[in-house]
Amino acid sequence: MKILLFLFLLHFHFASSAQSIIVDDPDTNLSHSEREALRKKRVNYSTNKIGVIITPPSDFNLLNRSMEAPTNASSIDYAFINYDSTVIITIGLMARDSIDYEKDKETFKMFVPQFPNYEPNDQWIINFGATVDSSNFRPRIYTTKLLEKFNAEGGVEYVKKKSNNLYLNKYVLERTIILNKRFKGICEIHYFKVPSAKIRLEHEIKTAYKMIKYK
Repeated sequence: MKILLFLFLLHFHFASSAQSIIVDDPDTNLSHSEREALRKKRVNYSTNKIGVIITPPSDFNLLNRSMEAPTNASSIDYAFINYDSTVIITIGLMARDSIDYEKDKETFKMFVPQFPNYEPNDQWIINFGATVDSSNFRPRIYTTKLLEKFNAEGGVEYVKKKSNNLYLNKYVLERTIILNKRFKGICEIHYFKVPSAKIRLEHEIKTAYKMIKYK
């Protein structure tokens, strides 16, 4: 597990470095509107590079602003909130085209020589293994039939290790979906809810393919 977590953290270190030319807040002297324009530029860049179609779920609205990434999660590119603000769904995009794929292989060979057979296309499995908590929920590995709805090649639904902190001081993370497609990248979906809210997220989870799909 320590090895998986190390690879997980190392990957995101290099991924962040590789895309440091497009960031949310490169200069604290920028105005709010300038920072927001840069954020939208990064989101458009990631969305186009990974090649996904994003559609807001029914009865949810897009939160069109920068969102803080929760513990054990990727950066947030899209966030949707329901009518009474009891549920938030976030999407993080980690694009990897064929050039990134080869760079990642070479990077791991250089810095982690004890893993010469590292396969970048399996990074989604590493991310899952490093964060999963299967004590109260058995992970659901997506079948080929279900993956076809996302036009994805790999996917899993699971519960992440719990954080002691509420997200945005209000929400708990209920469920996570990771999707993957070779030479496209990883999509990470998080489902948050207010602890006291008497609402089940099964419908939103089962219809996630209507919200996100690889081209």
